[in-house]
This record gives sequence, structure tokens and C-alpha cells, in this order.
Amino acid sequence: MVDYFPWAILPLKPAAESNTRLGSVLSPHQRRQLYEVMLADVLSALTSVSSIGGVLAITSCSVAMSHLRRAGVETLPDPGHGGLNEAIAYGLTELDRREITGAFTIPGDIPVVTSDEIAGLIRSIQDNGSVTIVPSHDGQGTNSLAMTPPTLLLPRFGHSSKDAHIALARQKDLHLELMPLAGFGFDIDTPADLNRMAGLTGSSRTKCFLDEIGFLKPKIQSPTPLQSGLGLSG
Repeated sequence: MVDYFPWAILPLKPAAESNTRLGSVLSPHQRRQLYEVMLADVLSALTSVSSIGGVLAITSCSVAMSHLRRAGVETLPDPGHGGLNEAIAYGLTELDRREITGAFTIPGDIPVVTSDEIAGLIRSIQDNGSVTIVPSHDGQGTNSLAMTPPTLLLPRFGHSSKDAHIALARQKDLHLELMPLAGFGFDIDTPADLNRMAGLTGSSRTKCFLDEIGFLKPKIQSPTPLQSGLGLSG
């Protein structure tokens, strides 16, 4: 039966292989904890969206599995041969086999993504069809590739992936929309990204965790609160 509600593809690498660029500021145990709280924030946003058909996680990570089961997320084992692009393509092909008409990718390290942003991304491919790209906050990467049908483009995640996906869409003369989203585009990769969390309004499990370990404790007390650089709320 055809499913007209887009699904999310959530690729997750093993916890032990994640957040490696944060090794200078977080211990291995803290990096694992960060992996879990960021995933919990992403799953909370996903499961709050009524217009989503479902979530398919591509992973073989036992740490992630407990969170995915509690959230009712379907999983497929990571094929483990070609990295991120192969994992995503594997999931997209499975959704296409099930006659699901649309899909979007979502990373597990965007803890301030909101359900409203996800719903807006879903509407973009339902209303306009073809391809919508959510750029990463540095303007170079892709934090979501949304398509209808799911296998419209082969994923090209990696260095300068936004331009690579745009080029593929133009080669096929497809309708293409770029949708910058403050929360969806804000992935945690570096210590600087963690520091930016201190200036965000709203709450998340990730921000609470960073507060608990003292990472966000200001070095100099100021009577004037910092204003959010991203203007996020909710």
C-alpha cells in the first residue's frame, strides 16, 4: 500500500566512533553521554510530528538501540561497507521498496532541531515535490536531503555536499528548494559548536547535560545575559 507520509532516515554511527573532534574538551565517557542526549533530543522532535510516516534508523550501535526501541523507531543494521552514503542509500531503497512516496534524512547530532522545522520540511516536499535541502550552519554541508520519491537522487554527503546535491538536482532538471533552518542546520561537531549552545534560548537534554558537567559555566560573570545567536526557542 502506498504511504503518502514521508519517512525519516536516521543514520547513526557507533557511539564509540562519534564526537571524536570533541576529544580535547570531553572525556570518552562524556562523549558517549553527549551522543545519547543529542539522540534523545532528535527523537523527541521526530516523534512529536504528526505528519511523519515513520522513522527508519540505519545503525548497528547497541547504545543507540535502547533509545530507538523506547521511541518506537524501526531499525535496519548498517551495511557497514561504504560509510554514511551507503547507509542512507540502503534506507532510501528500502522505503522505495515499500512504496513510501517521500523521505528525508536527519542526523543524530542536531539537538536543537524543532518539530516545527521537521513539519515544515515535510510540507516542502509534499507541496512542491522533488528535492529540498537543509544546509548545515557552515553553509557547506547538507543536514537534510528530502526527496519524493525517496530514491530521486543518490546521497552525496561529505565535503561540500550541499553543492554536490544541488548539482545532481540541476543535472536532472528537478524542482529544488533550499531551506535554511536554525535548529536543523546546527550540528555539534567541534568545541566551538558546544560553546554556541550557551547562547541559545530554550531547553534541551543536551544543554542540560552540558550545564551539569559544567561545560557551559561562564568563565566571567556578567550582569547582562547573552542573547541567542540563533534565536531558537522550543
